[in-house]
Amino acid sequence: VKSNADGILQHLDELQEVLNEKKVVIAPISETYITKTSTLKIFGFNIIRVDHPDNTAHRGAALFISNKTDHFTLPAYLTTNIQAAST
Repeated sequence: VKSNADGILQHLDELQEVLNEKKVVIAPISETYITKTSTLKIFGFNIIRVDHPDNTAHRGAALFISNKTDHFTLPAYLTTNIQAAST
């Protein structure tokens, strides 16, 4: 699976298929290219995301975590150069 999404919204169907087919538990994704107003959902997964702080569609990171997996969200690391989601 390509972990650099180069824009996640246009790849959601493909990502859903791969996550289910491979029975993925946690998928880290970089370069999500989404803003605070973007809706990001994948059936069966919780999503922890960190968008670029200037709210433009570039950079960004996300973790897709199976909703069958217990987890808790840690504070994001967020600067103009680095966006990191963690659990």
